[in-house]
Amino acid sequence: MVPPKFIFYPQTVSYLRSQLDKDDASQTKRALQYICRMHRNGYFFTASDRFGIEQSIVGMLQSPRSKDEKLRRWGLNALARLGTVFSFDCVISILEKFIDCPQTVASAIAALYKIEPDVNKFVNILNRFDPQLRILAALQHIEPNKLNLSDLPINIENA
Repeated sequence: MVPPKFIFYPQTVSYLRSQLDKDDASQTKRALQYICRMHRNGYFFTASDRFGIEQSIVGMLQSPRSKDEKLRRWGLNALARLGTVFSFDCVISILEKFIDCPQTVASAIAALYKIEPDVNKFVNILNRFDPQLRILAALQHIEPNKLNLSDLPINIENA
C-alpha cells in the first residue's frame, strides 16, 4: 500500500527556508532532518516550494557551511529525496570536493542515483570509487532490480 501524500503547509515551507538560509548549523541540520523525515512519511512540496527548498539546500552546499560534515550529509540526503537535475552539478561538485570523506561520498552517490537514473551521465566519476560502495549507496534510493549487483559479495535479495 502506498502511503498517503500530504502537502507541506506554506507556513512550514517558509519556516524551513528560513532555517536553511541561516548561518546556525544546528538549526539548518534540524530543518534538513525534518524534511527527510517528513518526506519518508509521505509529505511532499508543491513544485514551486520544492524548487525553493532545493535552491536553499544547493546554496547551503555551495557556501562555506558545506565544511560541516553533518550539514553536507543531511543536505545531500535531502537532495536525494527531493532534488532535481537542477542540483546535479552541485552534488557532483560536493563529491569531487570531499572525495576523501566516505560519509559524504556515500551520500553524494546516493543523491546522484536518485536525481539522475541515467548512470552514463556520471559513470566517469563513479569509476573512481569501490563498486561495493557505489552499489550500497545507490540502494538507499534505487530499487535493486535497477542496478547491477554482480559486484556485491552477498546476494542482496536473500540477505
